[in-house]
Amino acid sequence: MNVGGYVASRFGGLRRRAVVLGTLCALAAGMIGVLLGIAGFVVDAPPASATGFTASTLTTTGLSPASRSSTDMKANAVSCLSSTSCVVTGYYVDNFGNTDSFVATLSGSSWTASTLPTSGLSPASSVSTNMTANGVSCTSSTSCVVTGYYVDTLGNYDSFVETGSGSSWTASTLTTTGLTPASNSSPYMIASGVSCTSTSCVVSGPYTDTSINTDSFVETQQSSSTSSAPSPTPTSTITSLSGPTSSVASGTPVSLTATVSSVSGPVSGTVTFSVGGTAISSCTDLPLNPTTGTTTCTATFASSGNESVIATYNGTSLYDPSSS
Repeated sequence: MNVGGYVASRFGGLRRRAVVLGTLCALAAGMIGVLLGIAGFVVDAPPASATGFTASTLTTTGLSPASRSSTDMKANAVSCLSSTSCVVTGYYVDNFGNTDSFVATLSGSSWTASTLPTSGLSPASSVSTNMTANGVSCTSSTSCVVTGYYVDTLGNYDSFVETGSGSSWTASTLTTTGLTPASNSSPYMIASGVSCTSTSCVVSGPYTDTSINTDSFVETQQSSSTSSAPSPTPTSTITSLSGPTSSVASGTPVSLTATVSSVSGPVSGTVTFSVGGTAISSCTDLPLNPTTGTTTCTATFASSGNESVIATYNGTSLYDPSSS
């Protein structure tokens, strides 16, 4: 079957040859090992090392439901736009013993974590959530797609995609219509990865067909001209800025708080603080608290005089940008 330029095929005829070849290779490796042992040699592989990497642990703060105290959190995929803008996705076990999917977003030098929603999935997710994110692809700081699988209320395994950024995500279930051979009546479909451009996405993974064989699928995002679910019109927002009400000595740290709201209440996303059109380096793309719609910048001004600070909400696919 040809799907959007892809040609699907099965890999079965090479299995016996691969097994025979693998067995011969294993026997040959064993004989070499014996000969080296007799000669008195011990051959060790050189240690692997990765240079230029620094390690840190992802935060569980912000996950809802919260992670259980004995943390069980596994990252499965990452997509980066720069060294200071990345999204990691995977799954964790919450304090009810259920498995939820998460995203952790790097903005600047700090990570924020949030739980992916299950609302919008059809069939619905089981009450005891079992949802695993396996892939993520971002084309901008406000446009990412996460994919994976979940167990529905009938105990079947369905694949999902979530679109959004930060803590604002919209979930939907991938279709099985068009698969040949057809999907089993009790679906087992596991989305394993996703790759996106600014105009389209492709998701892939395995599924079980009506003969209980395992096949692979690809699903291509519909263009906006043919999609049955048009993108929502972004909601307008209002950004306000508060700070000291009296003069502050130069060199003294100043706290500036931005509040972003819409007709539906607080919003999520990021805010950048700037002076004279130049972003404050320590206050760029600061994440909003999705509950209060606020974020705080702490800045120090070296020179005396009046400073005109502007807070700019960067907007998302759901909310328009705005400035104080």
